[in-house]
Amino acid sequence: MNKLNEVLSSKLPELMKESGVSRRDLAEYCGVSYNTVRCWEVGTKAPRPDMVVKIAERFNLKPFDLMSEAFEDSTVKPVRFLSLVDEDGSVSKSKSSSVFTSTATDVAADYIYVMPDETMYKADIIKGDVCLIRATGAIRAGVPMLVKYQGKAMLRFIITHNETNQIALRTGSPYAIGTLFSAADFHDQVQVLGVLVAFRRNYKRR
Repeated sequence: MNKLNEVLSSKLPELMKESGVSRRDLAEYCGVSYNTVRCWEVGTKAPRPDMVVKIAERFNLKPFDLMSEAFEDSTVKPVRFLSLVDEDGSVSKSKSSSVFTSTATDVAADYIYVMPDETMYKADIIKGDVCLIRATGAIRAGVPMLVKYQGKAMLRFIITHNETNQIALRTGSPYAIGTLFSAADFHDQVQVLGVLVAFRRNYKRR
């Protein structure tokens, strides 16, 4: 059992008992199964960061207060607290926005983006994955970039076709043509928000 699981499993049963919250109550509030809550209680499964937010909210706690003991262990070091990029590309200012952290060391990231769909599954990034984004306006070849297009944030590859002076936004499929722009239209219509530096595969499922 890792430290994160250990801390939550030691606190959750007591919180549930004190507040009169049943497993089923917590499962319904978090939108997960009864068995998932049971796994959190016994420490066999760690909740995703967004689930930590929901658990803390249910017991009127701040997420960091719920999990702070885990970060006292020298083997678990958050990079920093990161803000959440919303679906419209804005940075969330809600009370839940700054609770996401990376437990990986030496990862320089500025934002969290939770993958909302399966458009990047061919790149092994699926719905629910927690993506760590480093802010940059520079295009990086061969690396998923977080962009804002038509009022919506999305993770895409940016492909530059030098021979035609076109730029494409492409999903994870190597066979997809993607959305093509002239260089001028790309810079007018697409805002590059950042580059993917890591994603939390261990948080992808509930």
